[in-house]
Amino acid sequence: MEGARTAMQTLEKKNMDALNILLIDDDIDYRSVLRRLMVRGQESNYRFSEATDGITALQMCVENPPDCILLDYHLPNSNGLDFLKNLRGDATEMPLPVIMLTGQGNEKIAVEAMKLGAQDYLIKGEITPAEMQRTIEHALEKFSLHQQLQQQEKELRKAYVLMQEEMEQARQTQQALLPKTLPQSPHVDIGYKFEPMTQIGGDFYDVLEVEENMLGFVVGDVTGHSIPAALLSFMLFGIFRDSARGLPSPSLVVNLVNGRMEGHLPDNKFASLIYGIFDTINRTFTYVSAGHPPALLLRSSTQEVIQLSSRGMLLGFLSSISDYQERSISLNPGDKVLLYSDAIYEVMSPEGRVLGLHRLQNFLIKNSHLPISELIEAAYQYALDYSGTAQFDDDFTLLGFEVKAPTDE
Repeated sequence: MEGARTAMQTLEKKNMDALNILLIDDDIDYRSVLRRLMVRGQESNYRFSEATDGITALQMCVENPPDCILLDYHLPNSNGLDFLKNLRGDATEMPLPVIMLTGQGNEKIAVEAMKLGAQDYLIKGEITPAEMQRTIEHALEKFSLHQQLQQQEKELRKAYVLMQEEMEQARQTQQALLPKTLPQSPHVDIGYKFEPMTQIGGDFYDVLEVEENMLGFVVGDVTGHSIPAALLSFMLFGIFRDSARGLPSPSLVVNLVNGRMEGHLPDNKFASLIYGIFDTINRTFTYVSAGHPPALLLRSSTQEVIQLSSRGMLLGFLSSISDYQERSISLNPGDKVLLYSDAIYEVMSPEGRVLGLHRLQNFLIKNSHLPISELIEAAYQYALDYSGTAQFDDDFTLLGFEVKAPTDE
């Protein structure tokens, strides 16, 4: 063990210089007994300093810290536990190994002492030279291990704080990239809900004015969570925006995105995307899926949900043979279209049942009377309640729009 090696190295070093042992006991005769026990056959291993009370001993520890302390419980005007509290207190915080000396039957005191930071204890009247040697070595080993653990804990705390700072910076970056406000249109009402699993996530969404009378809606999803997924999501989001401006064909946009993403995704990382353009004049929605769950159309006239699926492989590889199928569908006033990531229907109940698209679609039909923003919020809460938890196990993204009646134009 590393702690044992450290303790033995300390002992070996001190074998040359002698371990400095502080004896804290108001009984001069017993201090003499302790010295004799310790030097018997070990003349070169120890040198001693002595104190008869806790106040004097504490001052000695501050001025010249010993390598180990032998501490009697009974001290004038206090006891050994009081000394330990002061030694470990905020005013001193002296990291020194301590061995408690107790009488027969005072094991409870010894346990209290070890709770306060003592490394070991010895029972007066039962101490042998060999036991004294073993106990000191054991105390040094435990103390060394404790110090190492404390140092590791400090380093972990620093690393955690640094990680939290980096996460916050990444969260701010993601929030800056995602749209703060969505376009206003006399033709549609728009709503969305975005909740990353951690401070940042691998999902993204956007609504953009492609051309006059054309609104683009996109939801993307990179596998994984936290900073690695967010970095890939940032890249995909930027590539998509750069590719989509002024290009009224979803399939051409996704082909461009796929070609630019090829070779940039690490092994076992994937990205999916669904993108559709709503022509506000002709009231048609043209869409493409790159390995993404289908959009859902909630028909106001028939109170049914239609899955808007199209053929297309995941993003980032084999652009030379990729074939993204573009489809169109006519929309009517009151129709709602929802684009989402898989968190909403893959959520599991406490009993282990997946919510699934069927339950989600039934919920949407029952609540189809709600305006789009309220419907999205209700769907989010429904899925969260189904999970029986306070947070999803994946990034949650839900984006939708509702076609307005002609009289609203």
